[in-house]
Amino acid sequence: MKKIIACLMMIVTTTAASGQREVSLSVYHDDFALVKDQRTLDLDGGVTEFRFTDVAATIDPTSVRFTSKDDPEARIVEQNFQFDLVEGPKLLGKYIDHSVSVLTQNNEVIEGTLLQANDDTIILKTTNGIQILIADQVAGVKLTELPEGLLTRPTLVWQIYSPEGGKQTIQLDYLAKQIKWAMNYNAVLAEDEKTLNLDGWVTLTNNSGTSFENAAVTLIAGSPNKPQKQEYPDWQYRPQLPPSFGIDYFRSLSPLAPGTQRGEETAETFGEYHLYRLPEKTNVNAGQVKQIKLIQARDVPVEKFYLYDGSKTRFIPFQKYIDPRFGLEENTKVNVILAIENRGDRNLGVALPPGLARIFKRDKDQSLEFVGEDKVPATSVDERVLLYIGDAFDLVGKRTQTNFNRISQSQIEETFEIELKNHKSEPVTILVIEKLYRGSNWQIRESSEKYQKLDSRTIRFDVSLNPDETRTIEYTVRYQW
Repeated sequence: MKKIIACLMMIVTTTAASGQREVSLSVYHDDFALVKDQRTLDLDGGVTEFRFTDVAATIDPTSVRFTSKDDPEARIVEQNFQFDLVEGPKLLGKYIDHSVSVLTQNNEVIEGTLLQANDDTIILKTTNGIQILIADQVAGVKLTELPEGLLTRPTLVWQIYSPEGGKQTIQLDYLAKQIKWAMNYNAVLAEDEKTLNLDGWVTLTNNSGTSFENAAVTLIAGSPNKPQKQEYPDWQYRPQLPPSFGIDYFRSLSPLAPGTQRGEETAETFGEYHLYRLPEKTNVNAGQVKQIKLIQARDVPVEKFYLYDGSKTRFIPFQKYIDPRFGLEENTKVNVILAIENRGDRNLGVALPPGLARIFKRDKDQSLEFVGEDKVPATSVDERVLLYIGDAFDLVGKRTQTNFNRISQSQIEETFEIELKNHKSEPVTILVIEKLYRGSNWQIRESSEKYQKLDSRTIRFDVSLNPDETRTIEYTVRYQW
């Protein structure tokens, strides 16, 4: 009823409970919030019915918790959540066989009994007979009252028992969906790419259908367990594959030693979570996206480096792979990585909520340009943030299996050649990681370059290249079971 419903005019009355006195929100990443709503009610002694309006349309009624600060014996005897809200189609449907007034585009008022209404027409029974009005003729429809059973707002209808009665301050707590927060970081690289300025913005989104005025807002970083639908039966093995390659794989190999300094922390520790309290109360309106600055850090040291992982292989730890073709899917891209140490002595040292980081840099004209973005995981103090901002245009890698030898049923030996090209006009160092995926019992038999063992299945080469230089690494590894 696109045209006709848009023209509805209503004269309605509703009865609601006492106005909102104080509200606070604890908002989680996982698209839900704990709403804490405090109001003053005037209760009769015994059982009183109250319509508690302005609750979130996405409320979970089973999560409602009621307490009275003035009468510990007060309790809810019965609760009903009514959400059959006013909508054009429902209103006209409820008014079939009832009197309505239709205003036409010619300012003529036609009164009669509504027989039918749809997207295109309204059919009335008037004193002059049956009248059919098409959508283009209708300027509005006037309804005199709200039909029984329809509400203008989501409402909790309570039967409250209170022995004492009188004015009482009550607390309503409930979970509501479609309220969430996210973190967005904007970072500007210095010209020499050795430091950056970091701003962290909270993005608060309210799609709950209800506004919360003058609310105290707490942001919860962490993931409370909420049971999900199982993809596998309890008895079935669920394989856990590591990240595929490149920066996702390398992140798990880059721990930092603990430091001694912390920055100006904006978070509170609460059990296994971090709490970020907004400094001022704010209006969280329905259908609104609000942004508030939470973190600011200046001149944070940053290390830029190049990463090459020539194999796109994913493998299951502690499993052996004997197929000669396994692991040969090649990657030629060299990743550009920014590394930030989250330490107090490096102008940071605060708990960083997960979010999206966008990186900018000024060009020769001092105009800001976008250079890349990546996700920041939840990062504690003394942890490293690795941001993959793109692939190097002038650096190329190539990985080739040059030999595969099944020595025996329990031994395999293979050789790889890794070619790196630098087409830049400046020298670079490329960090090369090699995943030794066939098994954890291995030995490097020969290598043309020094390497470093990162874990039970990963080695690292640091390869320096002059401008327009090509270098080749060759190594042979033997696996034994």
